[in-house]
Amino acid sequence: MYLTLILTYNKNMTSRELQQRLSQNLKDLRSGRFTQETLAEAAGLSPQMINNIEGCRRWPSETTLVKLANALDVDVQQFFSPSSNESLHTNGIYREVSFVVVQKIRHTLNKTLDELEF
Repeated sequence: MYLTLILTYNKNMTSRELQQRLSQNLKDLRSGRFTQETLAEAAGLSPQMINNIEGCRRWPSETTLVKLANALDVDVQQFFSPSSNESLHTNGIYREVSFVVVQKIRHTLNKTLDELEF
């Protein structure tokens, strides 16, 4: 059920991209709080399972996702949300594009004003 909803929500992503996002978000969410071993223990999973998920070698089942989310005290959807790095990158691109658009508007406006002044 979760995977179907997540794939629908992230419909523009490939399966591999989604798996990479899951891997990175899992690493980020446990960073500074858990090692792979302590997270595995808290979630009732094997350390190898955590390693395989983070290494993009295995897709977790819905049950495993729920166990991980409970151990990390997060919602399952956070595993598939854009990471803060992705958001920062997207915001940077947005600023760059906005700057270029504003420059083009200024140029066009100034050109039009110059033409109106004869």
